[in-house]
Amino acid sequence: MRNFGLIANYTNVKSEVNFGTPAQPIIRNLNGLSEEAFNLTFYFENDRVSARVSLSDRDEFQRNATSRAGNDLDFTESATNMDFSAAYTFSERLKFTLEAINLTDEYRTDLMDSVAGRLENYQHTGTQYYLGVQFSY
Repeated sequence: MRNFGLIANYTNVKSEVNFGTPAQPIIRNLNGLSEEAFNLTFYFENDRVSARVSLSDRDEFQRNATSRAGNDLDFTESATNMDFSAAYTFSERLKFTLEAINLTDEYRTDLMDSVAGRLENYQHTGTQYYLGVQFSY
């Protein structure tokens, strides 16, 4: 399987932080930290062509340990994203590129209150495509 490769990682983290006081502790996870996450990238490369497909997955994560308006916390739902990129080197001076971001058409959903799960922010960027040409002289 010459010219093919795989890059992978997996992370599992447990954290406890006191966002309150010693007398009235509020024990939560560290802000912005997912308990589990992984990334996979499959690639092919030679002198003329390179292509990559990447997949990333992240558990939900807490954004604020103490929310506003009486909610217990703010958090973002889990997400799985897939991206693709490719390049073709036509000559020493000319190269063409293609990128496709968010092939899974993933939405970002931010919620307030771990019990009620009230919607705070809902973003949908859709799949994005980029074509490029690089010329050097």
